[in-house]
Amino acid sequence: MSNPFGFSGTHGVGKTTVSKELEARGFMVDTNSLPRAAQAALGWDSLRRVEESDANMWALQDMVLVMLAQRDKRIRQSGVITFVDRTPVDFVGYTFVWAERLGWNIDMVRFREYLDQCADACKGYDGQFFFPIRDEIPFVPEVNRGDLESREQNQQAMLEFMNIRGIDFHLVQSLDIEDRATEVLANLNLKGVK
Repeated sequence: MSNPFGFSGTHGVGKTTVSKELEARGFMVDTNSLPRAAQAALGWDSLRRVEESDANMWALQDMVLVMLAQRDKRIRQSGVITFVDRTPVDFVGYTFVWAERLGWNIDMVRFREYLDQCADACKGYDGQFFFPIRDEIPFVPEVNRGDLESREQNQQAMLEFMNIRGIDFHLVQSLDIEDRATEVLANLNLKGVK
């Protein structure tokens, strides 16, 4: 069995681009959008529905965690080294953003339980790679992507979560796509993965 290797970071920092580079080098990657799949499973026309209520936010986050667990289980059972674009770390960051947009009018006990679930799910990764916001990598707005103004808040929430929960991660420093992919693979070699 092989646990997945996760790519985390706010929107527009190059996770998917590096995933595509690793795929071109022959590695398995999963860049499926779990929030979009959860949105479809809930029958929603837009992820903005999450901002309508506490109940909607938790419905989405719970569905995302269910789908994440199913995805990661399939990867483990495959025994193939696989990189995934988004981990529980990312969903913590987005939950912070949505909670703030709801004015923190949410069940805080439920919020702490969710953080615990995400921390436990992070234990199922053989490695986590964090892609920080870099001025040298311009943000490109896209349909169905988070907005520019939420990026800093999202990143801060992710980093605080990983640091407070003691989640080990490699901070990706390279800028060039090929160099970033090479940096990820070099980190795997340090972990003894061939």
